[in-house]
Amino acid sequence: DTAQRTFSYHYHDFNKILILLSGDVTYTIEGRSYDLQPNDVVLVSAGEAHKPIVYAGAPYERIIIYISPEFLSRYGDAENDLRLCFKEAKLEQSHVLRFPSFSNSRLSAILKDLDASLHDTDYAHELHHKLLFLRYRPLLLECHHSCHSV
Repeated sequence: DTAQRTFSYHYHDFNKILILLSGDVTYTIEGRSYDLQPNDVVLVSAGEAHKPIVYAGAPYERIIIYISPEFLSRYGDAENDLRLCFKEAKLEQSHVLRFPSFSNSRLSAILKDLDASLHDTDYAHELHHKLLFLRYRPLLLECHHSCHSV
C-alpha cells in the first residue's frame, strides 16, 4: 500500500503471520505497541485485538498469511503442536520476531518458495502449497527460541 490508511482495532477468527518488507509501521496487539523493522515477523493469535499504524512517506509492503486454527490442529499432534508459536507469543506478550539476517535464512528461502507456489497450476499444486507451509511452521517454532523477540 502506498496510500495513507487508518486501521481500526479488529480481530480475526484465524491466526495471522505478517512479515514486514518495508514501511514505517507500528503494530499494536492487545494494547502493546511494536515499532517494526523490515523482515520482522508478527504473530497474531485468533481473537487478539490488533491494528497497524502506518506512517506516511514509505510504501507499506508486507506478506500476510492467514492460518485457520483447524488447519494447525489437523496437521499437528501432541508432540508437534503447530499452535505453539502463537501460544507463546500470546503468553509472553512478545508478538514480534526479529531475525539478525533474515534474507540469508532458511525461513526467507521457504517464504520465497511459498510465494512462488501461489501461482503454480501443476498437478497437486494445492498439496504442494500446504507442504511448503508446513515446512515454514517448524522454522517459526525454532526461530521463536533462537531469534530476538521484541
